[in-house]
Amino acid sequence: MVFNTLPIEAVHSVNSELQQAASSTQNILCRLICQMAGGTETVDSKNFYIVASAPNEPSLQVKISGPYLTKQAAQADLSAAIVEAKDIDPSAANYDYSIDKVESRKPGVIQHMASHA
Repeated sequence: MVFNTLPIEAVHSVNSELQQAASSTQNILCRLICQMAGGTETVDSKNFYIVASAPNEPSLQVKISGPYLTKQAAQADLSAAIVEAKDIDPSAANYDYSIDKVESRKPGVIQHMASHA
């Protein structure tokens, strides 16, 4: 038998460092893709987000993923974001999804949860 000899704090610290590295890698990839597409690498106050809307109340909207600098980048991530939303909340299967240009500097729900997991 093999036992984990690391204290639980060390395990949490390693997990936190891995999550920060993944987030940093995602930011670097976003900048590289934008540079390759000839876009800007800075995030403006108005960006594209994947937005979930309640089908019976379209005014109830939640940014689930983003920000994206281009609509194409959001479209490329759309199906994965919907799958993740359904994993978080099974009722998300009933939501309507769109890609909207929204004025905000806050991350979508998925990015927010990933950075605090």
